[in-house]
Amino acid sequence: MLVKTFHVLIIVFLSWCLTSFAQEIYPRDHEVMLTGEIYIPPASLTSSPFLTPDWVKGVISTRSGQNFAQQLMKYNRLLDELFWLSPEKYQHIMLDKQKIRCFSFFSGGDTLWFEIIYIPDVITGKQKPVYAQRIYEGSVLIYAIRSARFSSRTETVNVGGRPVRQQILQKRDHYFLFHPGKDHYSPLRPDKRSVIRFFPEKEKEIKVFIRKNKMKIKNENQLVETFRILDDQGFLDGK
Repeated sequence: MLVKTFHVLIIVFLSWCLTSFAQEIYPRDHEVMLTGEIYIPPASLTSSPFLTPDWVKGVISTRSGQNFAQQLMKYNRLLDELFWLSPEKYQHIMLDKQKIRCFSFFSGGDTLWFEIIYIPDVITGKQKPVYAQRIYEGSVLIYAIRSARFSSRTETVNVGGRPVRQQILQKRDHYFLFHPGKDHYSPLRPDKRSVIRFFPEKEKEIKVFIRKNKMKIKNENQLVETFRILDDQGFLDGK
């Protein structure tokens, strides 16, 4: 539930962002502002809509070029929103997406990089901004959109000693491929047909190579590894 607009001044400790972005460095005592709205998470879900179970420290970069380091954040895949834990009152602040360019944090032994990309809305067809995790960077870029939706099913859980019906949250990932120099993102699936169709001029060569090397493409890790190998073999040159 959204309660009210919230503005907080914080001190920038350090400046960095995605390695692919050139950022202006702010002095340690430069005051900047993150803005958003106080958010009270619902208690009617059987699983957390957040990508990470706990608050994680990372960097938030704005469209104006400001960098906020060592910030506690969580990404909500159900709402496609980034939440910030304010250091003063420990309130959950849903940041203004229109002002965010990218963010990154360390989780599970890896640094996860997210940025705003624009894809068509499934209902209106108009371009809309979404947070997307960059999972591969080479001759092409691959992004994963970490989404979720409510299932039509519910289940009963014990809350405070009494049974409560709660909605089941289903987590889903969607992938997009971006050709540098082109201004659109193409849907991509973790399967051989989806990968090969992006390279019609080299379709036969790639098919033979995949078959010869017994490559499987059935999940995200295999999808990323396939593009890495195809890149190394020069199949993606000129794309």
